[in-house]
This record gives sequence, C-alpha cells and structure tokens, in this order.
Amino acid sequence: MLTLHAERTIQAPTDIIWDVISDVERYAEYAPNLSRAVKVGDGQTPSRRCWDTQGRGWNEACVLWEEGKQYSYVIDTSDYPYPFVQMKGTWGMDPQADTVRVWMRFDYTPKGPALLYPLVQNRIKRVFAPVIEELLDNWEAEIAQRATA
Repeated sequence: MLTLHAERTIQAPTDIIWDVISDVERYAEYAPNLSRAVKVGDGQTPSRRCWDTQGRGWNEACVLWEEGKQYSYVIDTSDYPYPFVQMKGTWGMDPQADTVRVWMRFDYTPKGPALLYPLVQNRIKRVFAPVIEELLDNWEAEIAQRATA
C-alpha cells in the first residue's frame, strides 16, 4: 500500500474549518479534478457519488466519521477511472495551540506488480500533489471568507 499525504496550518475557528472540510456535497467545488459530488446516503456515514471533469463517475462509501475530527471514504475501484486495486481517502483536522492542522491522506494499492510501485508513487505525486494543493488553497479561501463574514 502507498500513501499520498498533504497538510496545511490554518488560523480560524475550528467550527468553521470543520464545516468547510466536512461538507461532502460541496467537495467538488474545492477539488479541481471533480465536476460533481452527490451524497447518496444519509445518516452518520453519508456515502457519495463523484464525477471527474471528464464525466467519469464512481461511488465512495464513508467508513469513518468522527465529528469535528476526521472522516474516511473507501472508493469503489470497480468503476474508478484510475488504475487502483484499492483506495481510501481520509480528511481531518487537529487543533493546535492557536492554529489548526488540516490534512488529507490517500492510501492506495495500484494495479500491477509491486516492483513498479515506486514509479507509480512518483507519478501519483506529480499528478495529484498540485490538485491537492489547489484543493487546500480553495478550502483555506472559503474558511477565510467565512471567518471574516
């Protein structure tokens, strides 16, 4: 299994930060690689369906929801447009003294032989690190706007 991780330190009220990063239906507004995200289940662990900017869709099942702390989705890779056997995304926040560390982590297993994993890892970082940074920028802008409203 491989991991892609990113984080950002933000100075804002924790309730505003959590409201932004946990809004699973608005996730596509912040993620530049997505065109839409729709909640397909209610309750404590809301599943969702996502579509990329090329119109390809897939399902994600929420497997963890710790209110005010973190949540995780497991992606149904049977219709996922990327070559992964398994993928899980976790998003969260950790309040510090006067800031909040906002983070996301993607654990994945690529299709193909393990011998190629280092090459895949490098490619994933090159392709998705800028996407994640833009998502964090968009979250931070939304948080700042709400904090000053």
